[in-house]
Amino acid sequence: MGSSVFFDADSEAARAGFLAQLYDDEIATVLGYAEARRYAAGELAIRCGERDRSLYMITGGGFEVLVPTPQGPQRASVLRPGEIFGDLAFFDGKARSAAIGSYTSTRVPGNG
Repeated sequence: MGSSVFFDADSEAARAGFLAQLYDDEIATVLGYAEARRYAAGELAIRCGERDRSLYMITGGGFEVLVPTPQGPQRASVLRPGEIFGDLAFFDGKARSAAIGSYTSTRVPGNG
């Protein structure tokens, strides 16, 4: 598997979540619909309440899922390379139910 603009090394691509189950030509097709994005630590990729159908796959760094509470946003989970997010709104078109922000410098290919 060759390197792409989304991955630093062949081994990173091979570990990238659902892509690990795909053949090279299938990976090329998926990434052909993607747009590389970088996020600085603390930057939001998704805002709660937004209507957006972008789907994200993390290829480097990490994100946190922030859910709204009466005390303010609270971390619900941590997302790492190989994981995807934004899939619920991608499929159902409803408003985002949580914010997702980077807690380290990150890279994602997105489709939106």
